[in-house]
Amino acid sequence: MANSGVVNLIFLFYKIVMLSVGKKKNFFWIKLILFLTILGGCVQDPNLVVVDIAWYQKKGSNFHIVQRGESLYAVAFRYDLDYRDLAKANSLTKPYSITKGQHLNLDVKKVQAKEITPIKVSQVKAVQKKFINKKKTRKAKVKLSKVSNWVWPTKGKVIQKFSLSHRRKGINIAGKLHQPVLSAANGMVVYSGSSLRGYGNLLIIKHTKNLFSAYAHNAKLLAKENDMVKVGQKIAYLGSDEAKQPMLHFEIRFRGKPVDPLKYLPNIN
Repeated sequence: MANSGVVNLIFLFYKIVMLSVGKKKNFFWIKLILFLTILGGCVQDPNLVVVDIAWYQKKGSNFHIVQRGESLYAVAFRYDLDYRDLAKANSLTKPYSITKGQHLNLDVKKVQAKEITPIKVSQVKAVQKKFINKKKTRKAKVKLSKVSNWVWPTKGKVIQKFSLSHRRKGINIAGKLHQPVLSAANGMVVYSGSSLRGYGNLLIIKHTKNLFSAYAHNAKLLAKENDMVKVGQKIAYLGSDEAKQPMLHFEIRFRGKPVDPLKYLPNIN
């Protein structure tokens, strides 16, 4: 239920509308008021699930219109896509620059299908020979790309766990307003902003080519895009969700898909 303040505002709005348009054909306004009442009640729900909706994208469409402040990584995050597949589907190369109003093709299935086409035996042998010649170099690169350890992004109790069946793409950690939010691992900030609806002030950090972490509902962002951050480094101050409950929404993505952060974070019990 909406609180008394919300109800009073809604009925005040109703009276103003009725005085201005009269009683004739006011059914639309009645439906609008009922909708606002329900919406007001939903906003007060402390168990509100973070669900990002592309509100400006037509239902069933297979494209995304780039909005102000968005990056390719942010768009890929919105649709649970691998940023590399999204880039290939739109013929984008590093640094993957996109502009406001640009239409991005979201159909990455064709790109993924091309990547699993059969390879000739001669090609395999050539790759094997190249790998043997550069074996030491490859080993060094793999070590640098691995996440050696994860740390908790903030102190507090987990009040909502990961569940894809309930559209919960991460975990919610209760805390105090403006307490430090830390980078869960070494990486580079690829998004810092508030253009993704349902996430508030959001940070996305790239740890490897496949692993990303996201930090939502921050009161203030300290890290900027392209910043290199170390594990445990302070990157933001904790804020609150739509229900005004102080908390951090934390996600980990593997190849664009949400995975359970509790399987990566150290056990604190």
